[in-house]
Amino acid sequence: MDGLRTIETRDFGVIPVRRRDCPLCNRNNDNIPATRYSHGPWSIKECADCGFVYIDSAPHFELQFEAMAWERTSKAGERRRAEIRPISYKASKRTRFRLHLLP
Repeated sequence: MDGLRTIETRDFGVIPVRRRDCPLCNRNNDNIPATRYSHGPWSIKECADCGFVYIDSAPHFELQFEAMAWERTSKAGERRRAEIRPISYKASKRTRFRLHLLP
């Protein structure tokens, strides 16, 4: 598979990704720095021409169904939120009953 490279992720191990241009206008944004919303190996770019925001190294399509299913990514996201915002995360977990107060 041409254009594929691998990246190391904390939660999913080594996964194949494909570098891509802007999905909206096909501009190559390699010279544009990643936005502040980038996290770990995921580089988020804002296209210089059309302003579309996208991940410039997308996981291989089949992998999204196998290794990156919602069941796995939601748990990884929960762990990440607990590390980044421990106080608000703990407060939210302790007050989950509020979601069941009204029918």
